[in-house]
Amino acid sequence: MAYKQLEASTARNERERMARELHDTLTQGLAGVVMQLEAADDLLDNDQVDRAKPIIKRSVTIARKTLQESRLTITDLRSASEGDLAGRVQLLTETFQKNYGLTVQTKLPDLPVFSPNVLTEVSRCLSEALTNVVKHAQTDTVIIRGQRQADQYQVQVVDFGQGFKLSLRQPAGHFGLVGLRERMAAINGQVQLTSEPGEGTTVTFLIPIKEGISHDKSDVSR
Repeated sequence: MAYKQLEASTARNERERMARELHDTLTQGLAGVVMQLEAADDLLDNDQVDRAKPIIKRSVTIARKTLQESRLTITDLRSASEGDLAGRVQLLTETFQKNYGLTVQTKLPDLPVFSPNVLTEVSRCLSEALTNVVKHAQTDTVIIRGQRQADQYQVQVVDFGQGFKLSLRQPAGHFGLVGLRERMAAINGQVQLTSEPGEGTTVTFLIPIKEGISHDKSDVSR
């Protein structure tokens, strides 16, 4: 009985968190777009086209960001029924194959049991890493591989695309490193990035293990 109550409470908390995220992405994002477009409309009514153009461009940028964040949240909602990381990764591979033609090969042996919060943050990070492959790598194949290491589980997203010099992109905040680091820090994890021109990019996530139970999900490749 206590276990069922705990399970129901966990599910309720997860739904409430998702509702907050939808509010933060859709509501606030659309509100920002509306405000920008209203300002641009006023300028156009006064024949101030040159001033209106950059505002419209900002509106498009906000709308695109909102769309991307909403897709991530919807993926989270779809994967909420998946109780382990392998199931969520499988859903991500199907989503990116369908939407972007990206082939994701996966190998995740000895997966631990993670809490719902950890699963959500890790799946968000993996989704962001795959999005970066689509945007920057110029390749249609990526590998997600895992390895258990004492008190942490290492997950790597590896592509063999064009790569880049880290020193050229890190200062400008490219590749979404700030967001990835924030998400991993929230679960006491870490993220590392390695890349070289012509040799592809590897994003490594180090996820702390708090439970000793593991399941062998060694191959969920597509």
